Amino acid sequence: MRVLKLIQNGLILLVLLQAVACAPAYYPTVPTASLFQEKGETAVNASISGGGFTVNGATALKENLALMATLNFFGSPEVTITGPNSTTTEGGASGLQLEIAPGYFNTFGTKGVFETYAGYGIGFPNGDDFQGTSHKLFIQPSIGTRTDKTEWAFTLRGTYVNFQGGAEDPDDHLFYLEPFGTFRIGGERLKFQTHLGLSIPSDGDHDFTHIPFRLEIGGHYRFGN
Repeated sequence: MRVLKLIQNGLILLVLLQAVACAPAYYPTVPTASLFQEKGETAVNASISGGGFTVNGATALKENLALMATLNFFGSPEVTITGPNSTTTEGGASGLQLEIAPGYFNTFGTKGVFETYAGYGIGFPNGDDFQGTSHKLFIQPSIGTRTDKTEWAFTLRGTYVNFQGGAEDPDDHLFYLEPFGTFRIGGERLKFQTHLGLSIPSDGDHDFTHIPFRLEIGGHYRFGN
């Protein structure tokens, strides 16, 4: 019981840390990790973090062919710092992101699944250090297992982001490497899920802030076969 309590407190702390992070220009989205085994399946996820809310899902259009989409709202609160002679306000950001991507999936062994999606996303961040539009291209291969009660997946996503409209540099771009782990537990169709991952920029010397780690918890529902 003590171990479970420590894990619970750790997850809550990570969620709260995201809520007070500096105003991000780039907020990495969590992977869909649909883990389809056959055509006709549809999976929908809804999850929250201290600084965002995500709804994403995918559908297996044909054997080995799928389509995914993501809708993400993100934000961080303003932080007021009071000194002996002055009061300043830092942070404060909000934004919306949309993604769409076709994908390929296949099974191996008795429970194993490999999938990969490659697509496009657009974001509208509005923060202290950036107000404009972000465009991104990404590829996210995943490998995992799926049973009636549990699912897990490891995703290694590569994301190229182009920022347009910043005050200091109106056109900048970065590449991010983003490893994610996904775990689900529950019934055959409805499961509790958690995503945990990192976002590592290719260049540490840049003008735009980003969220370096992501933790979201929520639910997963599977339709179809």
